[in-house]
Amino acid sequence: MMDVPSTQRPDRMTVSKLSIASTLVIGLVTVPARADPNQYLCTVEHAAGLHYDKQTNAWRPQEFGPRKYVLRRLTPDDRDEKKGRYSSLLKGNPRANWAFFWDDRSASPMPLVSCVEDRDDAFLATMFFCRTIVIDAEFDSDSRRFEIISHGGYVSQGFWEQFRREHPEQYARQLPSGEAQDPTKPDDLFIEIGTCSPS
Repeated sequence: MMDVPSTQRPDRMTVSKLSIASTLVIGLVTVPARADPNQYLCTVEHAAGLHYDKQTNAWRPQEFGPRKYVLRRLTPDDRDEKKGRYSSLLKGNPRANWAFFWDDRSASPMPLVSCVEDRDDAFLATMFFCRTIVIDAEFDSDSRRFEIISHGGYVSQGFWEQFRREHPEQYARQLPSGEAQDPTKPDDLFIEIGTCSPS
């Protein structure tokens, strides 16, 4: 083994600095940087569901066309009773800091689902905990996958059919004001899955 003169050997401090620098460089290269977005555009990739056919008085499988949602961080204006047109819908989930909306570009979109992003829970930090307003949803910010589920139309239809049979006068009074629903026009039942991208 050849002995290297001490003047040609790097000192321990230099070796230590090189070791730390190379560790940092490797760490930066291997861990992709991901900024926390304030808004996602969520695109439905697959959907399946049922639609009530008024002509045949039966539920039928239905294919749904492409649809998009916006998942965005809520602002103080969303909760403000004067500025937020739908602020009352968010009162049921006071911790909500995100919501899903239709991607309709309207000036005052209605929230469909309110969600809580809880970064304090290390195990579930990427999962959003969502509460139904109009539909159900789930979202994972790490995989950026989402599920949207609309249910209840079939059960609601049965209720309004029975109510109309048993209380025809009251039903007739309530229908024009929207206090009753037409059982021949129930909401579709569906599940949609897809991914979201920061927008």
